[in-house]
Amino acid sequence: MERFATLFPYFATMVLGAANAYAFRATAPQTTWLVLAGAWAVLLLLALFLMRREEMVRESFQLIPGDISRGIGGAAVAVLVLAGLGWAGARLMPMRAFEELRGLIFIALALAVEWKRALALVALAGAQEVVFRGTVSLFLEARFGSERAPWVASGLYVLAMAPSLRPSVMLAAIAIGAVTAFLMARFRRLPIAMVAHAAFAWLAVEFVLPNLWQFVLRPR
Repeated sequence: MERFATLFPYFATMVLGAANAYAFRATAPQTTWLVLAGAWAVLLLLALFLMRREEMVRESFQLIPGDISRGIGGAAVAVLVLAGLGWAGARLMPMRAFEELRGLIFIALALAVEWKRALALVALAGAQEVVFRGTVSLFLEARFGSERAPWVASGLYVLAMAPSLRPSVMLAAIAIGAVTAFLMARFRRLPIAMVAHAAFAWLAVEFVLPNLWQFVLRPR
């Protein structure tokens, strides 16, 4: 079990990378959601098992004053960065941005009911933070130290997104990965990262994506 705990960061990266490679090439958007949900469910269960084994569950999920406000602040920063990058991409490469945004909207609308989509996004974001900024970062601390481990975990998270071959997905991963790595290195509070990622995912899909789509469609 000690061996598996040591290898878990790389195992999680490979599993997620394979899931992204398959999910974002699926012809049916429902398949994309199901594949990602399945991969994250497996990784989340393994992460919780390892955290429980290290007696970290109660401490990791306990909210204290300031967690929510710091998380929302972090989400705002990540959303602004993503919106800026998206706007620049739409200005410089409008046709590429059109294809990219159309594909993402097609996937997002597979969950047509807004509250169901929001619930799915929040659940996926929470699972991602538990796995990467929680468990992966925890087991990387022995090698990289508590300040650098969250950044290495975020690097692995971005690497796992690369097989999707979607620049927007990778840019979003970089934006939220950098923010949550900073928050974890600064405060060492998993709930802050979870709030930041959940708010970021919802805002990115429900506000940034539609506004960029309207910008791309606007006559020049």
